[in-house]
Amino acid sequence: MRVEAQSVLVVDDASGGLGEVALWEPWDESALRMALAGAMAALPEGAGCRRYQRFPTTLLGRAFEGSTRQDGLVASLSEGGAFVETPHPFEPGTWIKLEIEGEGGAIETQAEVVYCHLGGEDAGARHPVGMGVEFRDLSEQACEQLARTLLGHKRRFEV
Repeated sequence: MRVEAQSVLVVDDASGGLGEVALWEPWDESALRMALAGAMAALPEGAGCRRYQRFPTTLLGRAFEGSTRQDGLVASLSEGGAFVETPHPFEPGTWIKLEIEGEGGAIETQAEVVYCHLGGEDAGARHPVGMGVEFRDLSEQACEQLARTLLGHKRRFEV
């Protein structure tokens, strides 16, 4: 891999700790936003430690709860879940059907909304409006499709 240029950002988080984020050009807006959000934002209350590595994406997603459909942008994706930017997120605890336009085909699964950001007073400018979901009952086909999609995104961030 040929590195064109590198920028290192030193971030002072809310707890007073410092961290560094290295970025290589060219980067897209979603990758930059994901790196900064990951470096600056604390995990949502009750989220605990992350079990899976998350990758920024610009994949299209659709969430269904009964006859209600929410279209959105899958801003981050992991083996265990996703963050879907959508103007009207479902409430935490809601079970949804989620369709993500993955690389080479759709990923379809059941998911549970574990947290949401409503914007405004809720999260200030740190978080986009949307919902964090945890995958439930992934089929074998959905697991394979998810693995292919994650591999493609992982390659973008290898050093």
